[in-house]
Amino acid sequence: MHQSSLGVLVLFSLIYLCISVHVPFDLNGWKALRLDNNRVQDSTNLAVEHLAGQLKQPITAFKLEENIPNWDLYRVSFIGTYFKGEEYECHSDVVWIFNPFNVTVFNTGCLPTSQLNFKY
Repeated sequence: MHQSSLGVLVLFSLIYLCISVHVPFDLNGWKALRLDNNRVQDSTNLAVEHLAGQLKQPITAFKLEENIPNWDLYRVSFIGTYFKGEEYECHSDVVWIFNPFNVTVFNTGCLPTSQLNFKY
């Protein structure tokens, strides 16, 4: 009985460790970032401006972890207020090019929060 309990504990500990290590990295090379990161905040603000709205709340941010010189790619999602004050959950990709400097927002999309099954 003691050995089986210990085995179960070791198994669950191993599963927990694997999940904890996987959380900040997506299988496709995207790394989760903190929302207080300056580049994340700038990317989110640029995406909101691109969609002509007002930021209510950032949700997630990821950075593509590829070793490509002179540019960074961020994927941000957020709640914004658009179209007669309605709230939408939106996502955008933002590429930062450093030589020559340029920032481009693309691959944007939004859904009304009223259509989502959960609230933030």
